[in-house]
Amino acid sequence: MPPLSTIADRLSAAGRRTGPFRERLQKWFVISFIVGAVTGVGVAGVDALIYDVVWRGAKSVTPRALISFLPMAALLASAFLMKKYSPDKVHGTEEVIKSYHEQAGKIDVRSAWAKIGAAVATIGLGGSVGLEGPSVHIGALVGSWMQRWLSRFGFDDEDRRWMMLAGAAAGIAAIFRAPLTGIVFALEVPYRDDLAHRALIPALTASVTSYFFFVTLIGTQPLFVVEHSYNLDYRQLLLATLLGVVCGLTARCFVLFFKWSEKTLHARLPSTIARALVGGTIVSGTGIASLAIFEAPLSLGTGYEGIRLMLGGRLVLSSLLMLFILKAVATSATLASGGVGGTFIPLIFLGAATGSAFGSAVQSSSVLYPIVGMAGFLAAGYSVPLAAAAFVAETTGSPGFIIPGLLAAAISFAFSGQISLSSFQRFGRQAVIQRMLNAEVEASMTTPAIVVPAAVSVNDFVRDYVVKYRHLHFPVEQEGMLVGMVGVDDLRRLPEEEWSAATVMQIARKDLVGLLPSTSVAEAVRFMQEQGLDRLPVVSAADESRVIGIVALADILRLEELASFVEPAGKDDTRNTRER
Repeated sequence: MPPLSTIADRLSAAGRRTGPFRERLQKWFVISFIVGAVTGVGVAGVDALIYDVVWRGAKSVTPRALISFLPMAALLASAFLMKKYSPDKVHGTEEVIKSYHEQAGKIDVRSAWAKIGAAVATIGLGGSVGLEGPSVHIGALVGSWMQRWLSRFGFDDEDRRWMMLAGAAAGIAAIFRAPLTGIVFALEVPYRDDLAHRALIPALTASVTSYFFFVTLIGTQPLFVVEHSYNLDYRQLLLATLLGVVCGLTARCFVLFFKWSEKTLHARLPSTIARALVGGTIVSGTGIASLAIFEAPLSLGTGYEGIRLMLGGRLVLSSLLMLFILKAVATSATLASGGVGGTFIPLIFLGAATGSAFGSAVQSSSVLYPIVGMAGFLAAGYSVPLAAAAFVAETTGSPGFIIPGLLAAAISFAFSGQISLSSFQRFGRQAVIQRMLNAEVEASMTTPAIVVPAAVSVNDFVRDYVVKYRHLHFPVEQEGMLVGMVGVDDLRRLPEEEWSAATVMQIARKDLVGLLPSTSVAEAVRFMQEQGLDRLPVVSAADESRVIGIVALADILRLEELASFVEPAGKDDTRNTRER
């Protein structure tokens, strides 16, 4: 038997080898499981509140025409809650994307509850938005809160961003009963051309857990039950490709109309109440038109009833075109006038209308076209082609739709151009560079700094510093204190024959100050450009006359080149700067 010391050494070595695994298990499985469980239960509660309480009560209003006027009350209630409790008007998926890129995954708890309450009022009283808005918000809030609570145990800002995305994935997985859609959507939605791949494990764990808890409470029935079957052939694949082109171009038009509506209402009606009244009137008008044409308020609420009608092939071409217009106007007016909710399901609704109209145009009643239209429109409208294909497969309970769905989503995404409903989505490289610019100069400064004593002659400065180090500018110190900057361009102030007698202090620029370690890289670059310098000294926060390092523009540019190969981790999205 080996001695006890040997056994102890082996156990210690084994512990070191399994340490990273235990850390990942603790972070990504245990915590993600908790996030998923809480999110699943929370989303089930909100779902029941909206459908079983608010919307059921709204639908019982008599005479039925009064239902069309409920959105005005919804928008007024939403406007009141947002104005009183949430100065930041960004909500739902948009807030998740913004928080991911700009706030290190932090979501304000106080305003979050106001936004969820506003979403309940908006959706429950007929606002034309989707339930995924508050669902994503609930999940992201849970993930962000859990990470904030666990920061005392060594979890950092980077972990918070992944955990927030995991919560968002859990929200999507629950409300649509589609765990794969939740996973892929959370990875795709922060970017227009990339994936947040590091969030895969937490998103996977949270989504599956959230789905399990949600269906345990609500049931496993797919969102849209498709009764028809179809045989996929080359003609249908070709038509699915053509439908992808149509969806891409149509979605692009809708996004432009949506953004124009938002911009116009805010420009002409600066008052929150006025916007809510005007927007409510427009939404109510679409409801009245919908009741007159379809004998049901199909343009109001989440639109599930309308989607099921289209999947059943019960609407003719003219009705489909009218329904598309009514829903597009209702959704744009709802969100532009202060309503709170998601755009995921409205995009699905518009895609189903586009696909159904396409099917009517090619004289086909196949359920394939509205489903492929759903995938194509969502892919183009939110730059999420993979999530779009996963959604139609999971929510219809028909995996066979994933191939034509992927085809249409890819084509639609390509034809939509660089446009998205989201104002905060970024291109992958742009996001990396932005996080790098938001980082503090302390992380990119060089130490120790090369400084020039103020008493050194100009001649010695050229020989011992300019020629040796080949920098354009140097900080100047006198008795250990920063007194200015001197550069190659300052040499022109003196004739060369006077260099041996003159000191650096005589030609130095004395109107400059150093950067604090907490200054952002973006602020440092701006200051360098304004002053015409290629580097700046970094000074101690405790003693701003003492140089502790130097940050150079060339070093920042090299970091930007490195960003094309490696996405930096660590502290990002923090803006801790001081105006100088």
